[in-house]
Amino acid sequence: MVTRVGSLWVMYYTATSTPEGGNHQVAYRVSTDLTHWSGKHVAFEHPRSGTVGGPTESPFVVRRPDGWYLFVCCDPGYEDTRVYRSANPFRFTVDDSAGHINAHAAEVITEPDGTTSITSAGWGQGGLHLAPLHWQPSRPGVAPELPLRPDPPRSP
Repeated sequence: MVTRVGSLWVMYYTATSTPEGGNHQVAYRVSTDLTHWSGKHVAFEHPRSGTVGGPTESPFVVRRPDGWYLFVCCDPGYEDTRVYRSANPFRFTVDDSAGHINAHAAEVITEPDGTTSITSAGWGQGGLHLAPLHWQPSRPGVAPELPLRPDPPRSP
């Protein structure tokens, strides 16, 4: 995923702490021109280790008035996106839990009017699902559930 943070373009991606495996990470690189990118930096490191998939798959970062939110899939299952909140878009920890969404690799869509929706897709998921996302005020120490309920199909 690529997004803008101040004057920088930031590309977030899934990585491990070593090429052979190690802790699962959300890494990032920065650019000013979308052509030349920095070396690897780490925004989030999960205590689990492995070589494939894991709890940092499909990172997605969103800015909200109360901070930055990192969405990563899949811990502990295929339909479980964890959400972490931080004041710093370059540093999240497992202690920054803001909740989870019962969806595979959820991504946030923000309309020009500020309305937000959440997606869900993946192997065996029956297509792409879209549902309204209602942000709750953050409360320290509370990790609310953010359920994903697909809207009924629309008639053409």
